[in-house]
Amino acid sequence: MKNFFRKSFTIILMVLACFSFAFVACGDDEDDKGNGGQQNPAAQQTGLVGTWKGKNGDKYGNYYYNEYIIYCFNADYTGWDIYDGDEKEPFTWYTEGNKLTLVYYDEQGVYDEEDTYIYKVAGNQLYLYWINPQTGVQDQEPEYVLTRQ
Repeated sequence: MKNFFRKSFTIILMVLACFSFAFVACGDDEDDKGNGGQQNPAAQQTGLVGTWKGKNGDKYGNYYYNEYIIYCFNADYTGWDIYDGDEKEPFTWYTEGNKLTLVYYDEQGVYDEEDTYIYKVAGNQLYLYWINPQTGVQDQEPEYVLTRQ
């Protein structure tokens, strides 16, 4: 009977030890960096990280067939967009001052194109002003006005 209790106690102790190691092993490594587990505080400071949705129209407010656009900006500088229910188009993004550049790649990971905007975040609104890549001239009216989701 004494051996039974010793074996039971030993087994229970081993099970508890295994569980405690599992919880320690699954901890968030980002917490060790002292930034509260945030992936990239610099990306968070842009105000862009998150999902944004709006109408797909032109800068004069002429909307096309109730089309919509969704942009998702991740803290690791990746993201995706969807135009009117089409497939997700992945991109990487970066900012320089108030300029936002989206870099798109094809299915093989080869550079495809990029779009550059002047961006402004005001409350839960994101304003994107398109910059013509040939002339560098910025539109005076926003190309998109998106709302944080």
